[in-house]
Amino acid sequence: MAKNCFFVVVLLLCTGAVLCANPFLSPVEKSPGIDSGDGETVNNSPMSVRSGASSPGTVKVQKNLRERIGELFYNIESPENKEERSALYVSLLFFSFLYGIIHAAGPGHRKTIVFSMYTAKKAPWWEPALTSFLLAFLHGGCAVALILIFRGVEGAIGIKTERFSVYMEGFSYILIILLALFIMINEIVEFCNQKKHNTKIEGKKYSGYVLFLISGLYPCPGAILVLILSHTLGILVSGIFSVIAMSAGMMIPIAIAGYLAWFGREGVFRILKDRGNVIRVASLVLTVASCIFLCIFSIYIAWPFLITVL
Repeated sequence: MAKNCFFVVVLLLCTGAVLCANPFLSPVEKSPGIDSGDGETVNNSPMSVRSGASSPGTVKVQKNLRERIGELFYNIESPENKEERSALYVSLLFFSFLYGIIHAAGPGHRKTIVFSMYTAKKAPWWEPALTSFLLAFLHGGCAVALILIFRGVEGAIGIKTERFSVYMEGFSYILIILLALFIMINEIVEFCNQKKHNTKIEGKKYSGYVLFLISGLYPCPGAILVLILSHTLGILVSGIFSVIAMSAGMMIPIAIAGYLAWFGREGVFRILKDRGNVIRVASLVLTVASCIFLCIFSIYIAWPFLITVL
């Protein structure tokens, strides 16, 4: 039984590595600066966080979907026939939804972090689904908000949104690091005080969950590209609907990551059923290991940003 438990724990912690391209082995795309649009580079902007490279096949599929979405943007206002225009809108939403799935299945989009979070914390069965929904729509909603804010501001809208995106994503990783430390310390204190889970600390756990969602408040680069194109063509409303469909697609890979962790954690505690002390130790080990991984992962991803702002 002990060997089975150890095997399940190790497998659970290692599975997160396959949820996206491994950032420790994948090539890193570095951003030396932001092009101002007139051939100059804005050097006072911080470096963006690391992003693992997608596979060539995934890049090609995303490119094809973006081109298809672009074609629909160019043609969507042309037909005078309502039925034909409606068909184009349905196609736009469909391809945007597919793009969201493929885009979120690549590196980033909080999959590894969601996996670590649900390895570390006990949660009801519906929470990973809610989390994926909120993160995906916060991700897309931030892109919409930035475009709406900067569309009336003088200057290149792409440059302004990119600069704010870099800051928002960088600080979101700092918040995740602090959140991981909060969860780990809270779990250790609870263990040392011999308190049972879900008693007298629900408020703290809820606060931690809210902070986790706040860490998702940074714009999706794919959504920004779609919105800038639609804004340029004067059909921003169509772009917003496209981003909504894209967000619905993005929540699917995030939910898969969350439920892989949730089912894995539940499996561990089913194996340890009726062993109260062992369950408490296993819970502590899972939480501490997941939080340590989360801190190291977040520091690694955010390091280019951190060294340019600290």
